[in-house]
Amino acid sequence: MARRATAIKQEHEKSQNLLILDAGNSLYGQPLANKTQGRVIVEAMNAMGYQAMALGDRDLMFGTSALAERMKEARFAFLSANLVWADSGQPVAKPYAIATVNGRKIGIIGLTHPGALTTLEQLLGPERGKPVAATLRINDPVAAAKEYLLKVQKETNVVLLLTNLGIGLDQKLAKEVPGITAIIGGRSRVILQPLVRAPETGTVIAQAGFDGEFLGILKLEIDGRGKVTAYEGKVLPLGPEYADDPAMNDLLKKFQD
Repeated sequence: MARRATAIKQEHEKSQNLLILDAGNSLYGQPLANKTQGRVIVEAMNAMGYQAMALGDRDLMFGTSALAERMKEARFAFLSANLVWADSGQPVAKPYAIATVNGRKIGIIGLTHPGALTTLEQLLGPERGKPVAATLRINDPVAAAKEYLLKVQKETNVVLLLTNLGIGLDQKLAKEVPGITAIIGGRSRVILQPLVRAPETGTVIAQAGFDGEFLGILKLEIDGRGKVTAYEGKVLPLGPEYADDPAMNDLLKKFQD
């Protein structure tokens, strides 16, 4: 985390026109994250200036009450257009967010894997997992993407999908749903190098590994119609060549004590 903070600061020195995004499954897994029910992750992401994060199954590991607390603490948007409450059908998190970069509006739609609740039950076991899963429902991500794409396009012609779906569903969306500028995905635990671009729609797909060990950099040039005219991507392994950020070390130490 401290190395990531350093890498992000270095990217800010190169350009202020940044969106800092996370494709989900981030609140659970590391010892300190588990100890704090994900609070340390949220505070660290706040400090690094994240703007949005997709919801994955591991972000539900501490239950919906803990998730609600994390969403209150976050200065960024938790996103999922297809994770809804089973009783009301209302979204658990924001379906989408609108960010502004260099004066231009960018729509960001979040999507959760349709099998996330099954995975949650497997991870937690039936006694703990079933009560949480029973309160939730996951709608078809392709249908949700189409629904919210129309809403976001009323505000901007630049639309990103921030997904915890895996590469297969990302490719399906890129092929079948026109109007998506780019998909920043997670869950498959892969590094897409080179980037993938769907020939049917021109949508660019990027993924940058897992467990926070990498920082993905996606550069897009977008014309007035919202079309990508040039793109470039790279993945930075956060090795020892990145010094620990002192402020982030202090933040983490607060939770370790």
